[in-house]
Amino acid sequence: MGRAPSAQVHLAVRDLAVGYPGRAVLAGVTFSAAPGERIGLVGENGTGKTTLLRVLAGDLPATSGEVRVSGSVAVVAQDLDVPSGATVGDVVAEALAGPRALLAELEEATADLDRIARGAGDDADDADAARHAAQRRLAEALGAAERASVWDADRRADEALTRFGAPRDVLRALETLSVGERYRVRRAGRSAERAAVLL
Repeated sequence: MGRAPSAQVHLAVRDLAVGYPGRAVLAGVTFSAAPGERIGLVGENGTGKTTLLRVLAGDLPATSGEVRVSGSVAVVAQDLDVPSGATVGDVVAEALAGPRALLAELEEATADLDRIARGAGDDADDADAARHAAQRRLAEALGAAERASVWDADRRADEALTRFGAPRDVLRALETLSVGERYRVRRAGRSAERAAVLL
């Protein structure tokens, strides 16, 4: 973990320290992760691995130092709570909630512009201002949808399940899976989110 942050990074940590009253857990942690780069965190129990991940995820404040993240962070939690009746499909749906919300916003913005265009008999100045606002909303929604590749989200989720060796049957109950299979399903779901940083 001794690399200095580079110009194009998704995650940069500089001189990070974390401690609890009377006990330093981490000190002088510096590293960066470029797009596509993988970093393994190895150490004995109690050496601060989980603490570091919690700081990177934003769940725990650092005592000092800096953490910079470009883009979103997705976390595959170590604790795998299994709600009764939850399925593989529920995990996939949770992972794709963001892209699906962007797609819904795009559809609403399109419908809004359509509605305004059909109301041509309205006051010209008001109609013009409303049309410009609706066009701006549509352009923003389209840009966000394109950046998130919303039209590809379901395919990405299916590919991630396959890549991680997770069950692909969306109706399969999580409680019927082994702990390892559940973890792979959740990891695939988080991977399909396309977050800049996956912890």
